[in-house]
Amino acid sequence: VKEVLQMNEEKNYKEKLMKMYVKGELPLLKRNEKFNFACVQCGECCRNRDDILLNPFDVFRLRREKKMSLQDFIEKYCEFYTGNSSKLPLMRIQFRQVYDLDGNEIGTRCPFLGQTKGLYHCRVHQAKPFVCFSYPLGRIQEIGKETDYLLQNDGTCKGAVKAKDENIMQVVEDWMGGKEKLDREERFNALFSCFLENYRKWINVDKLAENKKAFPIYKKWLALVAELLYANYDFDSDDDGFLEQFKNNIDAIETISKTIVEEFASLVDLRPKS
Repeated sequence: VKEVLQMNEEKNYKEKLMKMYVKGELPLLKRNEKFNFACVQCGECCRNRDDILLNPFDVFRLRREKKMSLQDFIEKYCEFYTGNSSKLPLMRIQFRQVYDLDGNEIGTRCPFLGQTKGLYHCRVHQAKPFVCFSYPLGRIQEIGKETDYLLQNDGTCKGAVKAKDENIMQVVEDWMGGKEKLDREERFNALFSCFLENYRKWINVDKLAENKKAFPIYKKWLALVAELLYANYDFDSDDDGFLEQFKNNIDAIETISKTIVEEFASLVDLRPKS
């Protein structure tokens, strides 16, 4: 029940943002613009969450940083599951339970959260996921259009309060790691967004997942997609090398999907919906 409520809450939040975006009511930032924010290393944004999703680029950098196999990485740090609506293999950070001195559960924290002299820090700072290093910024990108950024502020962040009181400003591009890093992130996001926009045009994945005859095929398709999205990389390559490999993997998913549609046509019609 809790997971369903959280999924609905996230869906409603995203739908609200999209409606505001379409109506032109959402304040947006370009990469050279400034916004009001400062991090005080309180660690609050790294506690009591279950919404830190990892995209393939995040997983690549974290696995390279930790020098771990995908299986070991998932077992130690993540939850691997199938998206309820997307029908795709998804990965999110599995937060760990925190206990008080009496052994009572008092919440959860990110497994990568460290502490030094009362200040909290990320133990994988150079490889932290996009959703973490971009915070408090969110990203909106329509296919073929320039990326826009939005400032997420619910009024509870201590850093946001400090920045407002002391008029501390950040530039979007600098906050996101500089031009070179942000260029790469936007290149990846363009490729990934294109994949998410198109994969249902290659195969009727909803029917594949829900049809009893097709479900065994879906399990094989899902395993292949998971392998290509998260595992099929040379981890000695740099970030630019990853982007090239990712593009090739997406092309392979398209080929596999279309091949399945043809090969199993006599069993079930998996042609995409028009």
